[in-house]
Amino acid sequence: MPHCDHLLLDGYNLIHAVPEWKQYLSSDQERSRELLAAWVRSIHDMDAVRTTLVFDGKGADLSIERPFKEHTFSYVFSPSGVTADTVIEQLAGKAGNPDAVVVTTNDRVLQHTVLASGAQVMSLSELESWVQSCEQRMKRHLS
Repeated sequence: MPHCDHLLLDGYNLIHAVPEWKQYLSSDQERSRELLAAWVRSIHDMDAVRTTLVFDGKGADLSIERPFKEHTFSYVFSPSGVTADTVIEQLAGKAGNPDAVVVTTNDRVLQHTVLASGAQVMSLSELESWVQSCEQRMKRHLS
């Protein structure tokens, strides 16, 4: 697994890539976000990685929600007229230690932009391997 202090997820981009999450987008976006969050939760818990799921928003301002009531696990919604990609680019670009930031997205343009800022990029399949590793360690730890 990469050295990572902050995991940034391109929320709706990843949800669109997984049919069981995507099926809820038209009827229950919150449910699709919850499924993604629950899936990456083990990385946050086992590897103590700050985890931010970034989504396109509709409000006047950037908004932050904490679904698990922890400051290290957040949903960030872009303001109306600003894409989630732009927010991810800004977060990665302004990080004090950009090489410890990992961005997961299937968006090639966003991948190139965050790599240019010094952050790392991880594919959905690499993220899946990391999740599985954390889940296995969690099971061993609990038994």
